[in-house]
Amino acid sequence: MATSAVPVPPFWLGTTVTIDIAVTDIDGIAVDPATITARVVQPDGTDIDPAPTVVNDTGTGAYHLDIPTDQTGTYRAKVTTTDPDTAPETSFYVRTDLP
Repeated sequence: MATSAVPVPPFWLGTTVTIDIAVTDIDGIAVDPATITARVVQPDGTDIDPAPTVVNDTGTGAYHLDIPTDQTGTYRAKVTTTDPDTAPETSFYVRTDLP
C-alpha cells in the first residue's frame, strides 16, 4: 500500500499550491481509499482551519489538494487514508520573491 503526495516548486506567497496524490494498493494498482483527509501546518505552526479538502477528479486513486498560501516559510501537509491505511507527509517552501 502506498500513497504519494508531491508538490512541484517554486511556490510564491499568495498563490495556491496543488499537491497531487496517488493512492495504490500493495501491488501498485490505483485504488480509492475508504476515507482520505488532509492536515496542513503553516509556517507559524498553526493548522489551516478548516483543513483543505482532498479532491478526486481524475480517476481511481488520483486526488489533489489545493493549499492557499498567506505566509512565507515551510508548510507541512499530511494526507491520511483508510483502506488502505497510509499517512504520507510532504513539505514545501513558500517565498516572497526571487532568491
